[in-house]
Amino acid sequence: MGAGHENDQMVAVLKSTQNFTAYELYIKGRNAWLLGTDTGYQEAITYCRKAIELDPNYALAYNYLGNALGDQGMYEESIEAYRKAIELKPDYALAYSNLGVTLKQEGKTEEAIAAYRKAIELKPDLPEGYSNLGVALMNQGKDGEAIVAYRKAIELKPDFANAYSNLGVALMNQGKDGEAIVAYRKAIELKPDFALALEQLAVALDRQGQRKEARVYWERALKLEKRSVKVEWIKEHLREP
Repeated sequence: MGAGHENDQMVAVLKSTQNFTAYELYIKGRNAWLLGTDTGYQEAITYCRKAIELDPNYALAYNYLGNALGDQGMYEESIEAYRKAIELKPDYALAYSNLGVTLKQEGKTEEAIAAYRKAIELKPDLPEGYSNLGVALMNQGKDGEAIVAYRKAIELKPDFANAYSNLGVALMNQGKDGEAIVAYRKAIELKPDFALALEQLAVALDRQGQRKEARVYWERALKLEKRSVKVEWIKEHLREP
């Protein structure tokens, strides 16, 4: 990200509130959320709520409050925070995209898709919006449409490892294992410790009869993967001749 873009973002943030203390609290909340820990999420909730107390019209603070609440599994409150952010800032594309994520987690796939589409309508160059839309479409079995969405996300953000990995899944669902392997390899090139992509690449290679190479990727995934169900699944494959 260039300095000019960072400056533009800073100007936008500073324009979002006239209360400098609220701004400082928002920054603390955002930085706490970025830690990606339970403690960080809890601190983000506290900071963002304090920022909102000082400036009840602070849309950015509501958005990050929604992020932190969602990451704590407080989905209904998260949705409420995103909707408030959108009420205050109707063109807030990222809030629409984030709202879609939480709606999907709540099993409200159609509402999530509508939110993603609105995000893309407002900001056609938002790669996360397309990637999230792809996930929701794929969950509905609409793999062809999901592939289009993932490719658009990658076009906008060429280093989007998650989009490459998800593209691979959608391609495999359509029986296009060769193309899926290319997508998984790109995801791993961008993010070498991407356990899920390593797993999926192993599966695709196995389906292509390339068992020796598949074992290499299963072993790499096994070293990284922490989810017990997946680990056991990989171990079962490793025990095969």
